[in-house]
Amino acid sequence: MKKVDSNGTLVKADIVDLVYTKVGFTRHEAVQAVEIIFQEIKKHLAQGENVRISRFASFILRKKNSRSAR
Repeated sequence: MKKVDSNGTLVKADIVDLVYTKVGFTRHEAVQAVEIIFQEIKKHLAQGENVRISRFASFILRKKNSRSAR
């Protein structure tokens, strides 16, 4: 069941499929749930907060130096 893209990473469609099968939502409900979760992650990252989802992933902001253009 676990599909990966050519880089070996989990993609949004895989997460939707897992929510659909494991939770029992309809496909439309699963898509909406995943979108809501991603929107919340983006919102908190935009506010400068780190996001940690237990047993899934951590999204840690790092300060990077600017690069010069070519």
